[in-house]
Parts: sequence; structure tokens; C-alpha cells
Amino acid sequence: VELPIKLVGNNDFFNVKVFPQKVKITITTSLNRYDEIDAELFEAQADLNLWRTANFNVLPVKITRVPEFCKIVSVEPRNIDFIVKR
Repeated sequence: VELPIKLVGNNDFFNVKVFPQKVKITITTSLNRYDEIDAELFEAQADLNLWRTANFNVLPVKITRVPEFCKIVSVEPRNIDFIVKR
């Protein structure tokens, strides 16, 4: 499943570009629930506060919403690059 990355922690409303803009997740689920899988059920986030407070050069991607009938196997990429324009 491909998910768009939602940028959080941009309290100063910087113009931020993230690369890539989507992550690919691999999941497992039971066969009888497989047809219910949709990208809308998941959410991927990156926190810009990590750059401001901890001087991160790349932002880790967190999967913040997962249906209870799914399990995350992998997330690619685990970290994303970003550019901040002031």
C-alpha cells in the first residue's frame, strides 16, 4: 500500500518539501479481510519538530493509524529527506 506522508509539527507554517512524498508499506492480514484493505485506513506522518528541536537531517516516518486486522511488516523508506524554504 502506498501512503502520502502527512507533515506534522509545522507550527511556523514553513514551506516544506518532502522527498519522497509517499511511503510504501507491506502488511499482513487474513484472507477474508483482504478486500477491505484501502490506503484510507492507514496514515503516515513525519514530525518537523524533530528538525527544529533535535537538528535531524532526515525525518523518520511513523505509521500512526493501522486497522486492528492488519500488521505492518515493513515501511520503505523509513526516513525521508526534506527542504525548508523560509
